[in-house]
Amino acid sequence: MLLLLLSNLGLGGSPVGGGGGGPRPLTAADVQLTIVNRDGYHVPGYETLIRGQLTFGDGFLRYPPGGVPLPEIGQFGFRVLCRTLQVIAVAGAPADYVTRYNPGLHALQLFEDGAPVAGGPLEECDSTVQPTARTYLFHAEGH
Repeated sequence: MLLLLLSNLGLGGSPVGGGGGGPRPLTAADVQLTIVNRDGYHVPGYETLIRGQLTFGDGFLRYPPGGVPLPEIGQFGFRVLCRTLQVIAVAGAPADYVTRYNPGLHALQLFEDGAPVAGGPLEECDSTVQPTARTYLFHAEGH
């Protein structure tokens, strides 16, 4: 009875609090942001360049529709917006997804080769993908 109550509250059942309904999607709380360097430019709008690392994934949590939600822009050191975010390297991974920043959702989209014909377009990952732990090195610009 107690396990059922805890499961209904999201505190038991699945090891990630899914209430026994399987793995839950990644959220911004699952993304670790480490700022390595912050440079301010003295140009109109006072753009700031951030270099850092994003770490997420455990092989159990699912890729959410629209991309992996990123921590709030204030955690990047921006006050208004994150204009661009580019992954410049993947730490320790021999092969990886192609990434793209979605500014509308403030999320990192992951693409993989799912085309039926070699050389076809890359497709965004779907909700069945459960990324293993990855650390992406990035630089971002914003205000």
